[in-house]
Amino acid sequence: MYNRIRGTNMPCAGDTLAEGIAVKEPGGITSRMVAELVDDIVLVGERALEEAVSLLLQIEKTVVEGAGAAGLAALLAYPER
Repeated sequence: MYNRIRGTNMPCAGDTLAEGIAVKEPGGITSRMVAELVDDIVLVGERALEEAVSLLLQIEKTVVEGAGAAGLAALLAYPER
């Protein structure tokens, strides 16, 4: 999705904690909805995902997959946004 929105060709390869959102090519309906409703997409690294998963476990007592922690990881990585 990042490539589609930004018009880039950053490779999407390798293992990630956020495998639920790491897709090579987003679907047409999703792409149209994101183009209409989303202002920006940010990228976070694996370390930020690990930290977010850990914080959700410690504070909220909730076990999440990396994709489920991506929003918190983005907030922690970009607090000024």
